Amino acid sequence: MKKTILFGLLLIFAILLKAESPIITKWNTNINNDGSTQIMIPVFGSYNYTYTKVGDASIMGNGNGGSLGTFTSKIITFPSVGEYIVKISPIAMF
Repeated sequence: MKKTILFGLLLIFAILLKAESPIITKWNTNINNDGSTQIMIPVFGSYNYTYTKVGDASIMGNGNGGSLGTFTSKIITFPSVGEYIVKISPIAMF
C-alpha cells in the first residue's frame, strides 16, 4: 500500500511537470518478507514499461498497458523475488 501511495504521488508530480522522459523507479518486491514477486502501479493513459533485476541484468522484461484518458492500476509480476528497476514511458496522456 505504501508503495502505491508513494508511486501515485510521484506520478502526479510527473504529470504536473508534463514529463515526456521515462519515469525510473526502484522496487523491492519482498519488502514485507512475504515472498511477493508483484508490484502495483497506478497509471493514467497509455504507457510502455521495462524492468531489470538489480544485480542480474539477464532478468528483464517489458510490457505496456492503459488507454488514452483512463486511470487504472497495473500489476507487474516479476520472475523472482528481489529488487527491480522499472522504467515507464508515456505513450499518450500518462
